[in-house]
Amino acid sequence: MDKNILVPVTQLTPLQRQVAESLLGEPVSDDEVLGIRAAKAAMVKPAAGAEARKAIVASIVSHAERIEASLPYISAEEELALIEEAIRASRLPQS
Repeated sequence: MDKNILVPVTQLTPLQRQVAESLLGEPVSDDEVLGIRAAKAAMVKPAAGAEARKAIVASIVSHAERIEASLPYISAEEELALIEEAIRASRLPQS
């Protein structure tokens, strides 16, 4: 079960306000409300380590290479023309 609390900043003690500002990394004003939510740790996934990130990138690159291999060959000139066309199309006003 999640727990939530909302407290007007004006009701915080000076120490509580200092802790809140330290956690938020910026000052809070008197017209704000501080919200705190407690949740099960399983809801937050830990960041992938360096080796896991490398494996993910390698997987994405491998997937892109397989897709590229299945595409018909186009010359560098055709590729550049397609890129320029896409850039022009993205600059057209949306209707």
